[in-house]
Amino acid sequence: MSHRITVASAGAALIVAGRRIRRSALGGARVGPITHAVIHHARSPVAVAHTTKAAQTGTVP
Repeated sequence: MSHRITVASAGAALIVAGRRIRRSALGGARVGPITHAVIHHARSPVAVAHTTKAAQTGTVP
């Protein structure tokens, strides 16, 4: 999946990747493996957007 995104990024102005709240044992925020790969291999700028619980469940507070 990340390979397809990085190939498609060649013609993109910006790639936006989502990130769920995930904390490491050291207390820092983390991203998943796909977002991590896209950050390092995309051929365009990457914005990582924080995903809220409401967005994950489809409900609005």
